[in-house]
Amino acid sequence: MKNMLPLMIFAFMVAAGGYCVAAQTNDHKAVFHAADTNRSGRITLDEFKRHAKQEFFRNIDRDNDKKIDRREWKAAFPAPRTDDHFESADADRDAALSFLEFSRKIDERYDYGEVFNALDRNRDGSLAPDEFNARPAFNILSIRF
Repeated sequence: MKNMLPLMIFAFMVAAGGYCVAAQTNDHKAVFHAADTNRSGRITLDEFKRHAKQEFFRNIDRDNDKKIDRREWKAAFPAPRTDDHFESADADRDAALSFLEFSRKIDERYDYGEVFNALDRNRDGSLAPDEFNARPAFNILSIRF
């Protein structure tokens, strides 16, 4: 259970992929505004975490039924211990992960602050639009997981 490296790299590459695609299509403002839920013009760590998890969840939930079943999980994580990770996340044992179960599992295994701080170039504790669209995938890849 300790080796969640593939899961974490995938989680942030999926989330960052949306940002990069948006930046390439000049639509990074729409992605920024989606993450800036309190409309302050800045993205806090909490907003960043929430948005990354929501995007990650949506990308795994291929049938858009608001839950991740074992088939979807295995498609996203074809690692040897993928069943163990799924079982440990499925708190209510209904053979599906709700967003809450998924979110708790990700939160217990990952510190978003490391990625957030890599993007927060001016170190003010929030992300401005110019920090948010500055090729975050490259920044994320440079972080040691």
